[in-house]
This record gives sequence, structure tokens and C-alpha cells, in this order.
Amino acid sequence: MCFFSILLQHRGTLVVDKPAGLSSEQRGPGQSVIASIRRRYPDAQLPHRLDRITSGVLVACMDRETTAAHNAAIATGDWGPKLYLARLAASTLPLGERKAYVRRRGKRAEVVRSGGKPSFLDVLCTAEAPGGNLDVLILLRTGRYHQLRCMLAHEGAPLLGDFLYGEYSPHEPLLCHAALGLPPFLDRRIVRSTFASSFVPEIRDALEMQIQRHLHS
Repeated sequence: MCFFSILLQHRGTLVVDKPAGLSSEQRGPGQSVIASIRRRYPDAQLPHRLDRITSGVLVACMDRETTAAHNAAIATGDWGPKLYLARLAASTLPLGERKAYVRRRGKRAEVVRSGGKPSFLDVLCTAEAPGGNLDVLILLRTGRYHQLRCMLAHEGAPLLGDFLYGEYSPHEPLLCHAALGLPPFLDRRIVRSTFASSFVPEIRDALEMQIQRHLHS
């Protein structure tokens, strides 16, 4: 049984729209995206993963050759842009580039002064959201474990409802991998998540502007 919609299927690549709450991949019994895909494509692999709380664009490879091609594209920077939308428990957040050193510790990540992996993201746009919160558009330049969540929390702007990095909230977290630029062997097309509709119009407009900028660059 599938719990996600398919955004693109082409040349050994399957791009799905993962809902929040569904694991990309998990050990042992239980539902996950990759377990569902492997019922039809036993050799399927994920070249990247999304946190369980994150919705949006997730790429799967249906054979070993496609997996190798995507891994090479990631290593050479031919994946992207990786555009995320998030709702933060904050009222303001400065725009601009961010650099931090991020280290995984168990099921959490933390920003450290040394000993972590260099991690980069850009805050491209912010907009007021219901409840005095803030919707943001982020360009993720590296893909460290929980990078976006821990870097924003380190700035005092955690994801709303993210009890792992922020305070308890009755709200479900809103974090969406809203758009991804695919590599040259997939014609550099951009795939969009339908879950971006959960965010305020101003931030969705900013997302579309970034997509169009990439398509015409």
C-alpha cells in the first residue's frame, strides 16, 4: 500500500511526495517509503532522506545504475536547488547566508565550534504566519543530519512544534522539502511538492520566484 503520491517517474528515478509522519527508511518492521517502493523494485535505494516530520520531495532510485548516477550528481553539486519551507516559533529572522559546524549526537544534531561538519543554508524570504509565527523559505546548500532544524534552533528560531529542538507545542511541525532541481541526466527539471500549500501565500510566491529563476538561469 502506498501512502504517498508520485511526482515523477523517469529513467530509473522515482520522485515521490512524502507526507509528514511517514519514515523515508527505517530498520525493522513498519511503514516507510522505501519499503513500499521495494515491493515493486527490490533494488530500490534512496540517495537522500527526509526526516519523519518533513514532508515533500523525496527521490528514489529503482536500480543500482541510477543510484550511482544520483550519488555522483550529489557529490559534484549537480543536485539543486533544494528549497525548503518551514514554520518557525519566532517573529523575525534575518535574511542571508548561514554557516555552522554541525555534529550528530545520537538522535539529535548540535551546532559546535569545532569537530563538526561544515553546513550551509540561505534564508531567502520570511513572512508572517498565523499565531505570531514565521514562515521562511530556505535554500539548503548541504544536507547534514537535522541540519536545518538544529541550525535554526541555535539561532533561537526553532521549528514550531519540534519538541526535539524547541519547546512543547500542540501544533504539528510544518517543514516541507518544497522543490528540488534534478541533475542534467534528468534535464535539470524541477519537481514541486503539493504540501507547500500549507504555507502563507507570500512565502509560496517567493518559492515560485526562486523556481523560475532557476529554470531561466
